[in-house]
Amino acid sequence: MEKPINFEMRRTGKSTSQALSYISTAINNPNKEVRLLDHHSTRKANRHLLNTVNDIIGRLELVGFTINSTHNSISYDPKELFHKTWGFK
Repeated sequence: MEKPINFEMRRTGKSTSQALSYISTAINNPNKEVRLLDHHSTRKANRHLLNTVNDIIGRLELVGFTINSTHNSISYDPKELFHKTWGFK
C-alpha cells in the first residue's frame, strides 16, 4: 500500500517558490539588495535558498544578477542585461 503524500514535509516546492519570489523581488527593485530568508529560518536553510536562487538564475540564463553569499542576498542591475544582451553601455 502506498503512503499518502504529506505536503507538510519535504519536496512541496516551497523553497523553489520562495526562490522565484526573491528573484522577482530583485527584478522589481533594481540595484537594491534583497536579503534571502528561508521559511525554516536557519542559517543552513538560508544558504540552501541562496544556492537554489543561484541555480535557477543559472539554468534560466538570467543576466544582471549579483549573488552576495556574505549577506545571503541578491541584487539585479538591468544595465548589465542591456550591456550583455545588446551591447549597450
